[in-house]
Amino acid sequence: MKFLDDVAYPKFQTLFLSRLILCGVVSIVCLTTVTSCTNEMKTPQISETSSLEFQSHTSRFDSRAITNNAAFEQTLHPILLANCSDCHGINSVTPPRVGHTNLDIVTNDISQKQLIDKRSPENSSLVFKLSKLLHHCWTTCEEDAITVTNAIKDWLSLLIAEGKAFYIELCAGCHGLDGKGTLDGPAFVLPLIENQLITAIETTMPPTLPTTCNADCAIEVTRYMMDTFNQPLPIRSTDSPLAMLPKGNLQNSNLCAELANINRTDIINDVFCTALPPMVTSLGNLLELIELSFTDIYTAHVFTGHSTSLAARSVSAINPRAIIFPHPRNPNKTPNITAISFSRGEQFVEIVTIDRITQELFFYLLEFEKPCNKGNSCTNADLLTREVEINWTDYTIYSQTDIKNTIFDCLQCHQPEGPGTTSILRMQETNYPWTHFFSTGTIGGEDLVWDYIAAHTVRNIYASIKGGIASSRPENLELFITEISGLTEAPTPGPTLPPSNGITIQPNQFDSYTIENEVKLSNPQQPDINVPPGKSATWDSIYEASVRGEFISVPYHDVKVTDPIKLGAMQKSYLNFFKGLLAPEDLPDIRDVFLDSKLAEIGFKVKPGLDGAGIITHACTQCHNSKLDQTISRARFNVDLTMMSDTQGGVLTGTERDKEIEVAISRLQLANTDVKVMPPILLKFLDPKEIDLAIQYLCSQATGNLISCQ
Repeated sequence: MKFLDDVAYPKFQTLFLSRLILCGVVSIVCLTTVTSCTNEMKTPQISETSSLEFQSHTSRFDSRAITNNAAFEQTLHPILLANCSDCHGINSVTPPRVGHTNLDIVTNDISQKQLIDKRSPENSSLVFKLSKLLHHCWTTCEEDAITVTNAIKDWLSLLIAEGKAFYIELCAGCHGLDGKGTLDGPAFVLPLIENQLITAIETTMPPTLPTTCNADCAIEVTRYMMDTFNQPLPIRSTDSPLAMLPKGNLQNSNLCAELANINRTDIINDVFCTALPPMVTSLGNLLELIELSFTDIYTAHVFTGHSTSLAARSVSAINPRAIIFPHPRNPNKTPNITAISFSRGEQFVEIVTIDRITQELFFYLLEFEKPCNKGNSCTNADLLTREVEINWTDYTIYSQTDIKNTIFDCLQCHQPEGPGTTSILRMQETNYPWTHFFSTGTIGGEDLVWDYIAAHTVRNIYASIKGGIASSRPENLELFITEISGLTEAPTPGPTLPPSNGITIQPNQFDSYTIENEVKLSNPQQPDINVPPGKSATWDSIYEASVRGEFISVPYHDVKVTDPIKLGAMQKSYLNFFKGLLAPEDLPDIRDVFLDSKLAEIGFKVKPGLDGAGIITHACTQCHNSKLDQTISRARFNVDLTMMSDTQGGVLTGTERDKEIEVAISRLQLANTDVKVMPPILLKFLDPKEIDLAIQYLCSQATGNLISCQ
């Protein structure tokens, strides 16, 4: 494949073959909730005369023979037995003995040699050997690879079915078929946490007969609960948060008047503030206009598989964020220093320029329209493929001033200390191995490259970048930001060197080197296998600071933010679309791949267990604090309720303050599909219990009786 031109083949093959059997999925439950089921739970009553019978009945709940071997025996094993036993059968003493008649030997060797990826069967090593290495196929290699893939999927289906059967028999009497609880037991607290739930089931469930459901039984019940009960990300509004702002020529006039007033000298002013502003019909067209075209060998780029930006809800390995900027090693440096970021699924491009005279940063947002926007008929095929980058029908450019009172405000992140302070560029992961950046020079970066390639055609061009997804070089972005920040250039560290400290102005810097090492220690399968998730004490400290409202959200501690099962399904759907096997209207939203149990740590939810004040602080501080511009209407609500601004230099008190609290309550109660809902669905969302706690807290802080609180 073409991308192997940029990757050492043996190294990439090793990565490909390193998939491990996974029998669980990420699920969560509060242990206090799980263990609080009463002794009247509906379970079989045991008498001395029936104990032997019950022991025989329940032995299957230590379910390795049922949920693994028996399912394997019905699906994949016959295929391996019939076609692989000559070399890998009963006479073989060296693993993998996949054609052996003993099920324990076969499943153990499959696990030890990591031959099957149950979360993404088509990526399994067994499949790869047939489809790519043409390893002793028995009909045609393509057909045999499909046969093995389907058998693995059938195996997985049986395992999930067993999990459902176990749940109904052991858990539903107390927690309900729908997981919402009964008179005998509580509802599950969502989202659910895999390791806690498995441990609770194995050691405490059911309360009258703890340890009844062990090993694979607990894992399969967990899988079923996650698939059935966990809360997905809510649907976003299709309305633009900028809908009330001027558009087109009117906005262009406003923009150019502002740039003239502040004597701005940059490429945006040069190109768009002319007698006849240019047409912009594609992302490639825009890049040419602002001197970031890839016809210039000194245009650089990176891809990232996770983001805390405005596009966070769209960014993963399957749908990365592209950042395009001038190469820091360009010997013929252009005076027009500009950078952009773009993610498919979003109809905007973020732009930053550096003034040629003052060297000050200035941020812009270009919003573009497509034919499907008329009649609100855009499909996922319109927004999540190459189509979103071309055939633009109109565009509007907003300055950082225009959008500072919207949820698209650039300055809340790039000027965190408020008006009059220095603006900064954000690259929280500023040291090797640049955790969430695509790179063929790091283990995690290669994993992200592979997850992308598994969904896209090899020749796919993303963000008009010619050079391939594997040519992402985060070290170049580090050097670029170092230079722009006016700091001493730091040497780019290699795999054996310590983290660089070249950029020291990131308020909540993500120490990739330390965090990745700690995650690896907690789960040696990281970063390739991200379930169970890793742990990092270093990451915990910066995350807690963001929970307290001291910083913006921090990137997730693991390289991958994706659920392997969801990711595999979306990779397959995306490829089927390009093969013509899936109609445009049937293409699913490939952005829905996040690990549900870690939405808080990924940045889309507040930390579980917070009280009302904590919820307001974690969810709202980024946009509503005393450091930001206090002259805009957004400042009329402040997480510090004693400092809510009247936007005239004073502080709201009494009835006026209560009115703003009531406005905040009304915004919390809006539907997630309403573009005005708070917190903005682009940034975070609250579940009903969290909304109730937040409202109770706000009501308790009012000086009078609010209608919303009655």
